[in-house]
Amino acid sequence: MRNCFEKHYNINFDDAEILGSYDALNKFSIDEEELYNIWVDEKDFWSIYGNTIKKYKDSYILNYDMPALLHRKYLNADIAVMVFRTSLSWAEFKKIIKEMRKALRDKGIIDPRHPPERVFHWTRGPFEQILDGLEYLYNSEKKDPMNISFFKYLTENNFSRRKIYSLIKNPIVRYMGNNTEKEDSIYEVTTGMSYPDALDFAKRILH
Repeated sequence: MRNCFEKHYNINFDDAEILGSYDALNKFSIDEEELYNIWVDEKDFWSIYGNTIKKYKDSYILNYDMPALLHRKYLNADIAVMVFRTSLSWAEFKKIIKEMRKALRDKGIIDPRHPPERVFHWTRGPFEQILDGLEYLYNSEKKDPMNISFFKYLTENNFSRRKIYSLIKNPIVRYMGNNTEKEDSIYEVTTGMSYPDALDFAKRILH
């Protein structure tokens, strides 16, 4: 991650001022929403291994959105979860997301200036399906994770439950890709993948 940071921002890691989100609140004397809504050039925003980094005034803020998101998630917050099965491709499914975004904007539920990711979350790949299923749907001992289709698919292809849980909890893996050993998050790599392609990736994980 250090090497990737230096390559992306073209700066020595030890020379960079890297701030946690709460340190950034104190340094810039702003609140959670102000930090959340700071817009920067595309080149100054970066996502790696499920973490985001925003360069602002020569500082590099790690996971800038966390304070605002935690502040919003209180007991009385309204959260809706929708689950459905589809044979649509990833490209076709993204069209549905665009239509949902338009409908929410037309109804005045989403501010047109804000991307839909700030209002609702959608599962982007097979492993993320398991993560979302375990966190939002089947986090009770009475619920069987085999109801999560990709979880079941993996077990039918010789992956133990213990191995699946380990991958979900420890998503940064090393794997073989194009005859080269690589490192990345299982969620990033499998975004938009079909079940067979995600299974093939899982079989190439080294550790």
